Amino acid sequence: MPRRPLPSLTRRSWPVLAIVAALLLTQLPSLIAAVYTNRASVALNEAQFAPAELGDRDPVAEDVSQGDARMAAYGRAAQSVQQALRFAPDQGRPYAGLGAIYLDLGDHAAAAGAFAEAVLRDPNDRLSQFFLGQALAELGREDEARAAWTAARAGVYFAKRARDRRTSDPEAALLDARRALAIVPDNPESVLALSNVLTAQKRYTEALEAVSEVAIRLSDVSALPLEAGKLQRRLGAGDAAIIAFERAFALARPGSTDDLSARLELGRDYAGRGACYEAETWLEPMLAGPPVDSRSKTAYALVGKCHLDQAGTYTALAYLEPLTAVPEPRVNDLLLMGRAYEEAGRPNDAHIVFTQVLALKPGNATAEQALDRLEDAQP
Repeated sequence: MPRRPLPSLTRRSWPVLAIVAALLLTQLPSLIAAVYTNRASVALNEAQFAPAELGDRDPVAEDVSQGDARMAAYGRAAQSVQQALRFAPDQGRPYAGLGAIYLDLGDHAAAAGAFAEAVLRDPNDRLSQFFLGQALAELGREDEARAAWTAARAGVYFAKRARDRRTSDPEAALLDARRALAIVPDNPESVLALSNVLTAQKRYTEALEAVSEVAIRLSDVSALPLEAGKLQRRLGAGDAAIIAFERAFALARPGSTDDLSARLELGRDYAGRGACYEAETWLEPMLAGPPVDSRSKTAYALVGKCHLDQAGTYTALAYLEPLTAVPEPRVNDLLLMGRAYEEAGRPNDAHIVFTQVLALKPGNATAEQALDRLEDAQP
């Protein structure tokens, strides 16, 4: 019986199928390596959350499958990484997984070696660059670590972490902030993070020196004179603070956060000096509407207190009364309001406000003393 010819479509498909098959065969080792790498990641997560102690065992060098849950998971991760390396020795991900295992086990030299291999194979792997820096830093090789972190663009990470733990772990926060500044010296966020950390430690002079040094290079960044002004105020240099805030205002884009912040700080300084109308001028954008946010509430309170301190009781009331109408009045604003009512000869209103303070903050000494004073003044 004669053989039937293959359909023309199938004959035409052979070259395409052959190409697809060749591509699959070419990519097969990489696909298998990816499977093993993913298995390693799962096992590593299990190890990190397992409760058992690590001990001194090395799962890469010995069989620990019969050991505790954590070491067994590390063992599975190591075995999967080794399988991945067999199929794809030129890929970086398996080396990154190996580095993660060593880093978890505290073998920083081996971790650095593994992450270096990962970066060698994939220079764009920022995560491996970052962890390479971590391992090198643990070995005391700070300059090399900084180079790795720079490649990983980790400056923003260190700046944020410095801010987050400036009170919970001051020394670690200071190290993070200095690292951020070394990695990206021309990013304002780096020096601002350092200033925040030093300010939390009341090291105002050091903070001002750091900010001023960077401000010379970044002379068009409004956030730096704004920060410098706050530090100068803390150091008692009021005139220098005002000059710095005016500089920040001049640099800031109108209506921006820095513009409003500079205005608020200038208003604060002038109000503190009793220059109420100068304060109102600077704070005008925040006084144009009702006090609906923190910044506008502070502006109303600053001007109100300024007039109250200057015996302008009725003018003060015009600024302070709107603060009592907000959904969540602030205790300090209510205390000012109560004082203004008392000085205006309105004891009943003062009594209501001071009672409201105690409802919000039981035991407030200022409110309790004011209520006692009002009771004693009754006929």
